[in-house]
Formats: sequence, C-alpha cells, structure tokens
Amino acid sequence: MIAVDLDGTLLDEKGRLPRENVEALEQAARLGTKIVVSTGRFWATCGSIVEKIGCVDYLSSCNGAVLYARGNNGWTLVHKTPVPWEESLDLVRFLEQEGLFYRCYIDGELYYSAQAKQHLKEYEMFLEYFEGSGAAFFYKEDLAAFLEQEKKGVDKFFIMTKEGITREYLWENLPCREKLSITSSAQNNVEVTQKGIDKAFGLRWICREMEIGPEEVMAFGDSRNDLPMLQWAGCCFAMENAEPEVKAVCRYQAASNREMGVAKAVRQWVLGER
Repeated sequence: MIAVDLDGTLLDEKGRLPRENVEALEQAARLGTKIVVSTGRFWATCGSIVEKIGCVDYLSSCNGAVLYARGNNGWTLVHKTPVPWEESLDLVRFLEQEGLFYRCYIDGELYYSAQAKQHLKEYEMFLEYFEGSGAAFFYKEDLAAFLEQEKKGVDKFFIMTKEGITREYLWENLPCREKLSITSSAQNNVEVTQKGIDKAFGLRWICREMEIGPEEVMAFGDSRNDLPMLQWAGCCFAMENAEPEVKAVCRYQAASNREMGVAKAVRQWVLGER
C-alpha cells in the first residue's frame, strides 16, 4: 500500500497535481499496490483531486476523521468520528474569546462564526478559495448556539494563529485538550479532531479492512499532521521540503514536492526503476 498526503507532498508548491506523480501511482496500482490519499482537507476540496488520480482505493480526509471507499458506483462514506458537540461547544467559546479566525468542518460542509468577518483578509481569502471549490459553507451569527441547538459534532476544527497566540500556546491552552487530537499543517495553524483520531487512525482503519499490516505500507508526508501516519507505516518518507520534526522520524527522504518526489520514490522503490 502507498499512503500519500496531498499539500506539500503529492501536490506541487502551487497546489497543482503533477502528471508524473499520477502516472507513478497508476503504474504501482497496476501491479496490485493499493493507493490511499490521507489529507487534512475535506471532500469538497480534495474529491476532484482524488478523481484525477483515478487509482485511489480509499480517502482519509479531515486528518482521519472522515473516511471514504471507492466502489463500482463511486465513493461511499465508510467511517466518521467527529468531536462530540459538548467539546465542540467549549472549543468554539474559547476561540471566540481569544478572537481567533477558525472554521468548522461538519458533515461535509464548512461553518464560520460572526467573528470570522473581523478577520477580513483571512476570511475573504478562504471564502474565495472555497467558493471556487464548490464547497457548501455557512455563516452563523452565533455558532455556539447553533452547535448546542443542533447537537452537532465537528469533524475537524481549523484555527489560524495570530500575533501573541502561537500554535504552541494553543496546544497548551485549548479546553478539553485531554479529549482531543491537536496538530497542525503549517506554522500558522492548528487542527483539532476527536482524541485518537489522526492520520494514523485513518490508515489503521483502512488497513484493517484490507487486511494489510503496517510493514506493507509506504507513506509520504511533510507536515506535523502527517507524523502519526508516518510513524505507524513500516516504510516512511519525509519530503525534502518537510518540517524538521517530520524528517527526524522518517527513515527515508524523498525529493521535494516541486521535484515530484513521490513519483521518483515510487519509481525507485515500488517499480524497481533506477
């Protein structure tokens, strides 16, 4: 099995999907290798990418919180583990109090609070991005009240840091953190899922379904949210552009995402090309 992250790994520095990476994965798939995409994104912003690859068997989205399988009739949701609404409510109240820009992924949709519009630069940037993706998103004057009324759990929180509030501060001060999995995909953000839910969870779940052991898995990543997956896989590759802590845990290093590092490693280690 090959498990691969998207941003900073399979996608290049401009977020494009290089044909070389697709062709290498397709050739590996023809040899019987199962392909898994593991990403912090949700379906609306990664589904079209997965479709372009064509040979993907499973998608682990929202850092392992929402899993999909490909069948004869398309993609099916096979597992979902949100942050319970009670903890979600505490988190929203904390983030509002701290004045942070954040968004909630709920049942394949995006939710913003009234506070989001105070961060016009970030809000407009993400709004433009998600409008282009076709994602359904909603603006709630009182997001906490909405969660409480609907008893809605949150699949993933995405939180932007700001001056004076670093990701390290959030790692230490988020409420209910003993009940959460807290990570990040860049220096300026924090991502939150339910405790025990991360990219390793998603990959383990999928491998159990396919009766594949960790020693049969090759994984690629570049960011902190990839660490659990990389540490679980029997063969792990850090991209040349990866964060230092990612490189520190990986036995192997692939060329950077701008150099199609995934394709080069797959061709060498799976397809036997030199």
